[in-house]
Amino acid sequence: MRILIVHGERPSSDKELHPAFEERLKLAALMCQKNNYDLLVITGGKTKKKFQSEAEIGRRFLEGKIHTPFLLEGRAVTSVENINFTKKLLQRQKIDSVDIITSQTRIFRLKYLYKKLWPEIYAVANLYGAKDFYSPFFVMGELIYYLYTHVDIQEKYLARIAKRFFRNHQENLELAKSF
Repeated sequence: MRILIVHGERPSSDKELHPAFEERLKLAALMCQKNNYDLLVITGGKTKKKFQSEAEIGRRFLEGKIHTPFLLEGRAVTSVENINFTKKLLQRQKIDSVDIITSQTRIFRLKYLYKKLWPEIYAVANLYGAKDFYSPFFVMGELIYYLYTHVDIQEKYLARIAKRFFRNHQENLELAKSF
């Protein structure tokens, strides 16, 4: 089986497709036209209350643009969860090759994560970094996450706290804007 996996991205504040995720999906559409994939997996859960999952937003964007069957992984809210939950979804499949799309900024961390969390896929995987639009602050944060991953690859400690804080912080900012 030949699979394409697209890692999601949190929607923008207006509940729409994040520009970096749109670039990943455009790359996925091009790759689906050039390659004969058996399955396209779009990852990403609900990272904000009352929003659709990242996977559902991605499916909606690609619907009608490609003919590859979709599988949505709509529970994950971190890159580690994207990998772990996708691994569970595909555990019974014989995978011959997989192409994985993320952003240029995240590609190094995802290579490391796949190598450690799903080594049998890493051995037959090609990772692609789509254009992204992240600020230098975000890039620095990604570097910190990459280094932290070497200490806590399953995100059991600091990442859970940060995830909860930033999600709540973002929701509070959105609530304040509505007044």
